[in-house]
Amino acid sequence: MPCPGQADGTLTAKGSGEARDFDKAMAIAEAALRTDYLASESAWVKANACPNDCSSMDMWIDPKPTIVPDPQSGVPKRLKSLNFELGYAVTLTETVGIHRNCYETGTKRDQARNAREAAAQKAEEAARKAAEEEGKKKKPH
Repeated sequence: MPCPGQADGTLTAKGSGEARDFDKAMAIAEAALRTDYLASESAWVKANACPNDCSSMDMWIDPKPTIVPDPQSGVPKRLKSLNFELGYAVTLTETVGIHRNCYETGTKRDQARNAREAAAQKAEEAARKAAEEEGKKKKPH
């Protein structure tokens, strides 16, 4: 029996923090975000495990931007937990695409991973060259 096809999913993690100082509020929010992301990732991997005869998993993510408020535009607001002193409430959200392929052996997994990474690098180089060519066309002589 062949190994199952690729499984795809989306993980969205959230974290929030409060402090008088924006940097401290941001650090608390980032720690909460990481904790939520790791818990979400662990649950996804468990729910999308490879069957025993295809136990070698190749997993990767497509990062998407983290939504982070700018300290300059963050609005101080009165927070009860800070005894009504001015402080920051920060909420962060991060979304990633997550992918999994299963293989019969670690060798097959490694070969497939290397091929995927090489193809991605080749596509990035082609896109960069195309952008450079486009830039040259637009430049006046």
